[in-house]
Amino acid sequence: MSQIELSYEDAKQNIIEEIKKRQFMVLATSEKDRVYARTMGFIPDGLSVFFIMRPATRKYGQIAANPNVAVADGNLQIEGVARSSGHPFAERNTRIMEIWKEMNPRLYESAAKIYPRQPERELFEVVPRRIALYKNPVFHDVSEPYWHILYVNE
Repeated sequence: MSQIELSYEDAKQNIIEEIKKRQFMVLATSEKDRVYARTMGFIPDGLSVFFIMRPATRKYGQIAANPNVAVADGNLQIEGVARSSGHPFAERNTRIMEIWKEMNPRLYESAAKIYPRQPERELFEVVPRRIALYKNPVFHDVSEPYWHILYVNE
């Protein structure tokens, strides 16, 4: 595999474009010495992704005990820390909900009817620490396979 030099900003922009394409990804959490993974809906915003869940779930307890998570889809993996941002329809989350509404109006409208009556729902942000994106000539318009690996500082 050859080495391709990209500036941090170019690599970051490439990764943001890939993240924008994803609405569903796999969220991996851990508990004791086991790893759990499940497909979930995500809302992309820059290098971060957001998801919604209720406290009465196994993944909620796992994240409360260990907020280090991974999110993956195909050739993209995001390692980061999951942080609650409160109720999805809280005022501070308006911009994220607008992104979701634009991405998936049908799902957003359904949630907009139900979630206000469910105060326990929480919006979580995966604050990225490391993002890896693999590009391969078989699936992408590139001449050589390569990795974008981005280390993100808060």
